[in-house]
Amino acid sequence: MKILVIDDDTMCRNLLKHFLHHAGHIVEEASDGECGWEQFVSANPRFDLVLSDCDMPNLSGLQLIERIRQIDSKVQVILVSGNNDFFGQDKLPKFGVHTVLWKPFPLESLKEVIQKAEHNQETLSGSLQ
Repeated sequence: MKILVIDDDTMCRNLLKHFLHHAGHIVEEASDGECGWEQFVSANPRFDLVLSDCDMPNLSGLQLIERIRQIDSKVQVILVSGNNDFFGQDKLPKFGVHTVLWKPFPLESLKEVIQKAEHNQETLSGSLQ
């Protein structure tokens, strides 16, 4: 899968990138929501999955997803948050957020979520053929 990782925490972003790359995924990264948006719209081919922090400078995770949904209703989205009380949690289904991982989370949880996303991607690809 082609995955865009967006997190303003450099250590977290690098850990996610390394883990996903080691698992065989194509991974690109962005340090905030605005940079993530720029990478998303310029990507060719498009990303299969966006893994984004919620609370970031310049553009929050929810603001980013709202923009993404205006041009792509199919890309899978996983949010990551260290604040399980973040505002906007009630909007997640509206924006098609598949999963929220609460920091800190074990890498095994990320692995399970990614495997589920891969399965969803395969199911979608099969139905389009």
